[in-house]
Amino acid sequence: MDTPLVILRVIHILAGVYWAGAVFLTVTFLMKAMADAGPAGGQVMGALIKRRFFDTLPAVALVTVLSGIELFRKASSGFSAAWLGSPTGVGLSIGAVAGILALAMGGLVGRPATLQSVALMGQAMTVSDEKEKGALIAQAGQLRERGAGAIRMAAYLLLVSVLAMAVSRYL
Repeated sequence: MDTPLVILRVIHILAGVYWAGAVFLTVTFLMKAMADAGPAGGQVMGALIKRRFFDTLPAVALVTVLSGIELFRKASSGFSAAWLGSPTGVGLSIGAVAGILALAMGGLVGRPATLQSVALMGQAMTVSDEKEKGALIAQAGQLRERGAGAIRMAAYLLLVSVLAMAVSRYL
C-alpha cells in the first residue's frame, strides 16, 4: 500500500467534499435565504465573515486543487501524453480544469466582490448624505450581483468537476 498516496487522496476527497458542499449549499439555499431576509441578510453575511467563511472556503479549495494536481501527476506518470489521451486521462483532465476554474471564479472574482460589497454597505450605513448613501448602496448591489454570479459559475464548474472525476475511471 502506498500510504502517502492514500493520505493525499483522503485529503483531496475530504477537502473537495467540503468545498463543493459548501458552494452548493450557498448557491442553492443560503444566497436565496439571505435575499429573502432583506436587511437581516446583511447580519448573516456579517456573521459568516466573523466566522471566517470567506477565508476558510478558498483555503480548502486551494488544498483540494493542490492535492489534486499532485494526484494527477502521480496517476499520469508525470503528465505522460499517452495517459492524458486515455479516456480516464481525458475525464480527469476535464474535472481538473473545471476545478481550477471554479477556484479562480470563487477566489478571484466571487470572494473579493462579495467582501467589497459588504464593506460598501457598512460604509453606506455611516453616511448621512442620502445621495452618497444611495450611490454606495447601488455600487454594493452591483458588486453583490457580480459575486453571486461568480459563485453560481463556480458551482456549475464544481458540478462538472465532481461528475468528471466520479466517472473518469469507468470511461
